[in-house]
Amino acid sequence: MTPPHSNKLLDLEPQLGSIDNFPHAQGSFSDVYKGLITEESVDVQVALKIFRVCDDERKNAVVFEHYRREVRAYERLHRNPHVAEVLGVATIGVKPALVTKWYENGDIAHYPHLNPHVSIHNLTLDLVQGLKSLHSNYPPIVHGDLKPSNILVDDDGHAILSDFGLAYTLDGTEFTTTDLAGSCRFMAPELLPTIIDDDSPPPVRTTRSDIWSLGCTIMQLITSKKPYCTRRLDSQVVLSIVNGTPPYTEADFLNAHIMSEADQCRNLWEVVGRCWEMDPARRPTIDEFESLIQ
Repeated sequence: MTPPHSNKLLDLEPQLGSIDNFPHAQGSFSDVYKGLITEESVDVQVALKIFRVCDDERKNAVVFEHYRREVRAYERLHRNPHVAEVLGVATIGVKPALVTKWYENGDIAHYPHLNPHVSIHNLTLDLVQGLKSLHSNYPPIVHGDLKPSNILVDDDGHAILSDFGLAYTLDGTEFTTTDLAGSCRFMAPELLPTIIDDDSPPPVRTTRSDIWSLGCTIMQLITSKKPYCTRRLDSQVVLSIVNGTPPYTEADFLNAHIMSEADQCRNLWEVVGRCWEMDPARRPTIDEFESLIQ
């Protein structure tokens, strides 16, 4: 089975230089390496997201679907200022790879700890703008795996979205998925039944499930705690979610070390809390969320 081809993204394989021996980050289907490409005789640092392939064609089909999904999302979001800049694609041996700009600031899971004076409020607004740029597409794009490790920080200190391996559009013609890769700690309850009951219909990621993840991501930024931080096992997390236990408490919010800044939006806890309604229809849209925190 040969890797999928992109008709819109530049093939950067001829420009590839050295690639680090060890990955900088690892995901469910890929590894991210730091490398170099040559542009006009100048070496440029890039991130190479190299998708894993093996001798099992069925497993490779799943991997290639994730690669294809991410490529198509980036093709639609090309030059979007709220999305990581994709430079092109390449094939490393037999492995397909996405080549993106290297972001020295890393992701927002670690950035505030390394930059204690950063404005969490501004990062939150960046994140909302990024998700709005996806959901306002026609048809809307669902990110599908929103969490701090998938949100990078650019050179100007703005949060931008990355990792679209679970993204898809809501017109039903592409990016369909029935797998549940991604962290269950950030998953909406409607995405979890197939983990518990194999006879359940496959879950469908929607803009409203993105909103659940948005609330979790913002609260991790504020509190520096992962969702359901007192639950050690994924099975405990899943049970808490399906039983209607919110991922954070108001005490978590009130005890956060940035409360002085959080006062800029006194109703933030109430707004974020609406993201965790068990009924997806009761969660705010991204436009409603934005208007409530302004």
